[in-house]
Amino acid sequence: LADAELLESTYRELSAKQDGRIAIDLAGTSFLDNDSASVLCRLKRSGVELIGLHYFVQQIIQAAENE
Repeated sequence: LADAELLESTYRELSAKQDGRIAIDLAGTSFLDNDSASVLCRLKRSGVELIGLHYFVQQIIQAAENE
């Protein structure tokens, strides 16, 4: 969760400094807990593009979106 919160904080800083799209490459991520999935859902709703998702990680994020 701490890493996901750091990611969210970094996103806020970047989005305040630049116009344009921000993408997060999650290709190296093979595990995701529910708290981190919720953070990624918030980022996705904010316009962040999540790329390189493994099937398992994609399913966890979709489940969090449905909560």
